[in-house]
Amino acid sequence: MCLGLIRLAKIKKVVYGAKSEVAAAAGLNGVLPEVFREYYQKSGVEMRQAEGEAATRIAEEVFEKTKGKFRNK
Repeated sequence: MCLGLIRLAKIKKVVYGAKSEVAAAAGLNGVLPEVFREYYQKSGVEMRQAEGEAATRIAEEVFEKTKGKFRNK
C-alpha cells in the first residue's frame, strides 16, 4: 500500500517485510525507509519490520483473513 494511503486510511500499525537492501535494489536510497518510519511514527502510525519466516507468516495470515472481503471480477 502506498504510504500516502496509509495516512488517509488512518491505519494505526504497519508491519513490513522488505529489508533496506531490497529497497535499495528497487532504486530507493537505504536512508529513505528510515525517513518514512520517523514521519509515520510522529503521525501516530506504528511501523515494525518483520523478518524472515515471521514476515511470510504474517503476510499469509493477512491474506487468509481478508480474502473473502474482495471480489474477483
